Amino acid sequence: MIAENTSALIAEHIIQYGRFYENGILVPSVHYRLVENAETYAGEAGIRPTDIYEPFSVINPTMLELDYVKTIARNSPCEFHGMYYVEPMDPPIVDRMRAIVGALIRNFEPAKLMTQGQLFDAIHGDVDLSDYKVLCLPDLVSAPGTISDGLRRSISTMIMTRYIAGQQICFGQITSIGKITNLFGPDIAALIETHYVKVEK
Repeated sequence: MIAENTSALIAEHIIQYGRFYENGILVPSVHYRLVENAETYAGEAGIRPTDIYEPFSVINPTMLELDYVKTIARNSPCEFHGMYYVEPMDPPIVDRMRAIVGALIRNFEPAKLMTQGQLFDAIHGDVDLSDYKVLCLPDLVSAPGTISDGLRRSISTMIMTRYIAGQQICFGQITSIGKITNLFGPDIAALIETHYVKVEK
């Protein structure tokens, strides 16, 4: 009787949320809670609900991006602490990061995409970001405008703290390590150059 009721509930769920399962990426018995709360999960992660069920192949990922997502999703040991892009990409970096976060969310790995402004607000509000295994920051370095000295120190501390804790950061376009040196100092520049892998076309 319980099995029959469960089957009926799953069937009803599939009818209501069929679009999430059309491409076979998600499985009702595994992802039903995620699907039913997709708006909430996506909003918390800084992405769109469609990013949760769209295949990673939509961004034509590089081998590095593909291996990175597989490594994090499988909770396997990772040789580096994140990635950084060195040039514009097609699709754009922010869309690639949406796909990365979506792929991790459906594998139940906590990840979040944050714009520069959102990160600044989180720092000002003393928001704890340590629960996120991966932070994707598409425009931290490339966004126009200046960063105050106080924010620079706070961001440097965040980067170093996440590195020490074994947590990941994916940075948007960094045209040169020298720019990181100017923004956050030589220690952070050396850290990124040594322990973060660069993504190229």
